[in-house]
Amino acid sequence: MNKKIAIILAFAVAVCSIFTSGCAGVKVRTFYALDTSIKITAYNCTDEIIDSMVERVNSFDAIFNIYNKDSEIYKLNQEGRLEEASETLVSVLSQSLNYASMTEGAFDPTIGAVSMLWDFENGTVPKDEDIQSALKTVDYKNVAISGKRIILKNGAKLDLGAVVKGYAVGNIASRLKLDGIKRATLDFGGTVYVFGEKSIKVGIQTPFGKAGEISAEIAAAGQTVVATSGNYQRYFDKDGKRYHHILDPKTGYPVNNGLQSVSVIGSTAAMDDAFSTALFVLGREKATELINRVKGMQAVFISDDDTMYHTSGLEYDGNYTFTIKQNG
Repeated sequence: MNKKIAIILAFAVAVCSIFTSGCAGVKVRTFYALDTSIKITAYNCTDEIIDSMVERVNSFDAIFNIYNKDSEIYKLNQEGRLEEASETLVSVLSQSLNYASMTEGAFDPTIGAVSMLWDFENGTVPKDEDIQSALKTVDYKNVAISGKRIILKNGAKLDLGAVVKGYAVGNIASRLKLDGIKRATLDFGGTVYVFGEKSIKVGIQTPFGKAGEISAEIAAAGQTVVATSGNYQRYFDKDGKRYHHILDPKTGYPVNNGLQSVSVIGSTAAMDDAFSTALFVLGREKATELINRVKGMQAVFISDDDTMYHTSGLEYDGNYTFTIKQNG
C-alpha cells in the first residue's frame, strides 16, 4: 500500500500548514530550467529576491547545457579545451572529478559522448558499435584543469547533468541565506533542499507510481538534502525492452542491477546528487559499502520488487517514515 501527500514536482513535500504553524510571507515560484521542473518556496521573502533566484538558475543553462551551441560546455566539448572557463564551470567540474574519484568512476562526468547517443525523447537506441566507440573516450582522468584552463583529452566529452541540479539547488540555497532568508524548500526535479524547518517530511516517489504516490517519507529538519535517481524518471520501451536514462559508464547502456531508485540523504547538494547516480550504478551492496565510508550521508534503496532497504544511519518506523539517527 502506498501513501499520498501533497507534492512539489518529483518529490512529495508536505505543505506548510500541515507541519508548521503559519505561512506568513511565503513566496512560491514554479518554472522550467536545467531540463527539469523547479519550485522555490521561501518564507519572509520578496518577489525581487525570487526573481533574482530564477535569473540565476537560468544562467546555469548557458554554462551546462550540452545541446545549447552557445553554452560553455558545448564549446568545450566541441573544441576540447577552454582557456578562460568561468569560475562556475571550473568549480563544478573540479567537484565532479572528485566525486568520480570517490566513486571509482561510477559517476563519471566524461560520459558525454555516450549519453549524447541516446535519445529518450524519441526512443532511439544507438548502434552498439557507436556505443563501443564512444566508451573509449569515457574516463574522468581525461580532464585536466589548470586555473581557468580546461583540457579534454582522448576525445572526452562532458555531461554534468547528474550533478548540475544538485549544484544549482545548493547555490540557490546559499544565495537565499545571504539575502536573509531563514526558511525555504527548494525542489529541483528530484533533488530537494530544505533549510530552517523544524519539522517537514520529504517523500520518496513510488517508482512508476502516480504523481504524489510515495513509498516513504524522510523526516527532515534544519538543513537536509534528499536527492533521488530512478529508472522511472526518464525512459522508453522498445521491442519489448525498457531503456532508462541512468547509463553505466563501463557499458554505455542503462544500468540493470535490480534497483528502481536510490535516494541519498545528506547536506551537500552537489555531492548528494552525484552520489545518487553513482550508488544506482553500483548496485545496493557496493553502494552500501561506499556510503558507509562517507560521513553524513545515508541512502534508501527501492528494488525491482518494491522492497525498501536503507543504510544504518536511518531508522524506519515501519509506517512510511525514515528518521536520521542523531549519531548516524
